[in-house]
Parts: sequence; C-alpha cells; structure tokens
Amino acid sequence: MLSSTVCDLKTNKSIPVSRDGNIISFSAYDIPPGGYKSYSLNQGKMDHSKSSNTDELQTEHFIVKFDTKKGGIASLITKKDGRELVNNETYALGQFIHERFSKKNVDSFLEKFCHVYYTWYGFPYYDFNKPNLDPAVSYAEITPGHWDIKIIKDAVGKRAILTSQKTSELADNFRLSFYFPNDFPYLEITWSVKNKKPDIIPEGGWLCLPLKIDNPTYRISQTGASFDPEKDLISNTNNQIFSIDYGITVRQTPKGEGIGVVSSDLPLWSLGEPGLWNFSPEFLPRKANLFANLYNNQWNTNWPLWVEGSWSASLKIWPVSKNATEEEALFTPAWEYRQGLITGFSEAPSPKADFPIFKEGISLSHKGSRITSFAPNPDSAQGMPGVLLRVWEQSGYNGQISVSLPSGSNFSQAQPTNLRGEKKGTPIKIIDNKLTFNLKAYYPESFVLTH
Repeated sequence: MLSSTVCDLKTNKSIPVSRDGNIISFSAYDIPPGGYKSYSLNQGKMDHSKSSNTDELQTEHFIVKFDTKKGGIASLITKKDGRELVNNETYALGQFIHERFSKKNVDSFLEKFCHVYYTWYGFPYYDFNKPNLDPAVSYAEITPGHWDIKIIKDAVGKRAILTSQKTSELADNFRLSFYFPNDFPYLEITWSVKNKKPDIIPEGGWLCLPLKIDNPTYRISQTGASFDPEKDLISNTNNQIFSIDYGITVRQTPKGEGIGVVSSDLPLWSLGEPGLWNFSPEFLPRKANLFANLYNNQWNTNWPLWVEGSWSASLKIWPVSKNATEEEALFTPAWEYRQGLITGFSEAPSPKADFPIFKEGISLSHKGSRITSFAPNPDSAQGMPGVLLRVWEQSGYNGQISVSLPSGSNFSQAQPTNLRGEKKGTPIKIIDNKLTFNLKAYYPESFVLTH
C-alpha cells in the first residue's frame, strides 16, 4: 500500500508520513495517557526521500556539522538560542570507541575494589578477574577509521547515516544513525554493529557525548528518585559507572541551561571519562562528558566472558532551557521516550460503530509522577479485593494531585495502603471518577479501589 499522509480521525487533520520498507512514521500529538487515538492511511503516491553526501545539515531545530574521521557530530547548534552543545576537543558527539584492557588495568581495579569492600580476594577475584589474560596485552582505545556519510530527508525529519568498514577487525561494520525529527527539538542516535567478533580479552564499547558545558552539575535518575552525585552519594560508592533508570541531565547550574539524555537500551553510564575497570570512592568534578556503555565483559559471574553478534542500541538527546524544572528538564522528556506508544493496525475500511475512534485512559493532574500499578490487587486474598492503584512522584513536587480514572470504571472509594498491601488511614471517596489526595516529593502512594 502506498500512502503520503495519515488522517487524525478525531480532528480530521492530515499528517505527513515517511516510509522505510513496511515501517510508516509520523508525528502523533495529544495521545491520551492510558487511552488511544485512531488514524487512517490515505492511499496515494508516496513522497520519496532525498539523499546527499554532505557533512553539513540544517534541521528545523539545529545546525549540524559531522566529523567523518571520528564518526559523529563536530558541532550541534540550537536554532532557538544559538547554543553550541558539543565540545569536540577530544571526541565527537555520538563517536563510538572500543576499549581493550590490560592485566595492569584489571589488577589495579581489583586492588582498589577489594581494599574498600573486602579484606580478601576470594569472591571479587573470581567475579572480575581474567586469569588467563596475557601480560603482553596493552590498553588501547580504538575508533573505527573513515566513516561514509549519507543524509536522508523525508516528510517527517532528516537522518544522517554514517558507516565504517575499517573496524580494526572488531566486526564486519559499524553504523551510526542521527535522526532529527521536524516537529520536536531532539536528536536520536542509533548505533549498530554487524557480526562483532568474540574476544575474552577485557573490553568495552561506548558512545561518547562530549558537551559544551562549563562547571557541570548532574541529576541522575534511579528507581525512586533522581540524585546529585556530588551531594547525595555515600562514601565508597564507585563513582566511575552508574546504573540509570530513565535519564541524566547536565546543566551549567542546578537551574541553568544544559542537555538531557535517555536510553531504553543502555543502562550503564559514566561521567567525565569511561568507567570500566576504574574505581573511585568519591565523586570529583569532571568535564561535561557522558559515556553510554554499549557492551562489556567485566563481570564474569552472571554474564558471558565475551560479547558477539549483531545488534543496535539507541539514545535520545535534547536541550534543556534555563530555569526548567526537573519535570520539564528530565522526567517528562525521558519517560515519554522510555514508555513508547503501542500501535495496532487493521485493514478494515473504517472503525466499527461500537468501537470509538478516541478514548481517554487514566491520567494525572500533575506531570512528573508515574502510575506504577493499575491492575487487580495481588493481595486480594488477604481481604482486600479490588484494583491496586499506585502513584510514585518523581520530580520533587509536594502537593495535591488528582487521578482521573477511565470512563466506565465506576469506583466509589479508595482505601490507602502501604507497600506491603496493609491498610493505612480511612478510605477516600472517588467523586466524578476522580481521586484526589496529597502526594509527597519522591514518595509512592497506594490505594485499593472498590465499587
């Protein structure tokens, strides 16, 4: 089927689309949380994408210059305020580097790690050590040579694709895709590898994000709340590598301008420098460089001794405005990326009359909180049948919040519970399908809803 637009059946507006094989892409606005909106495909002549081989690009929101030697972006300027986001002194934005580690690196890490956490080398020695590592192997940082570039423009956005065959025998090839949508001020980077070769020598791969931010301050998300690594970490935590929940911001000051990043594929990140086989018990001021870990074989106990095969991983980058709240700077743009839309397709000519084209779901009056449960109560056998609703604040808001429940729910009251499913306090009435209560910053509230 050929198509050049889709139609929003709620507003009757036509929306341009792009097509890559059987994948059709378009910008979908105002999708109701927990609900859905319907679109129809308009058959017609498909708009063909246009391609070129230039290393410069202007998008709706950015002015971009690519570095085809390092493989990445040398300059990324926002059109809104003229900010340069990239510090290209050492790395390009999105540059792929492969690290190979020596026995000296491994032994140094083990000595520091065991000095803090253990008085013996038993468990960590076998968890981390590479007993057959050749002492002649030296440390190396490898970046694939010469990258070919292709710029593709279509109705939805612009994409730069960089490929390298000069892989130092690490793989058949590497590919970097830089996608700039027309309607939204962000960049998505997708890294791909074809047939990475297995190797038991300690190794790791990274995507480099060198940022032009002086005296950076960080917010790092983890389950429950985001934190400032300079103030919120206990002593002797390894500050070289972090496991991330939904994203990171790097800003000039806690309320200054900066950037945000998120990935649904890459949970391990380092600040300032790549952090594999490094150990630092205190957080020290660092350059505004972020490194997203693509693969590694540092941990032996629960993961393979080598990494091989073909796969891809993506991340999203967006500029953060001065005075943006944590919800605006980090939580909402990151969580919307992490919680992607689910789509369905029907070849029926039109929706059935008993199946509405648009339906509201469950929503919150305040952005910056998650609904982490809206399902039958797992503790119903203990005397509380109903639906468990749990709301978890994520962006530092203290105050009243309302939950609008789906139409037809017909719940009459909400019994507050703790995280163990035990009652706490008196039930709250649900009025006009809406539950209102006070929510503390970074705090979960749970309810069992009954009719």
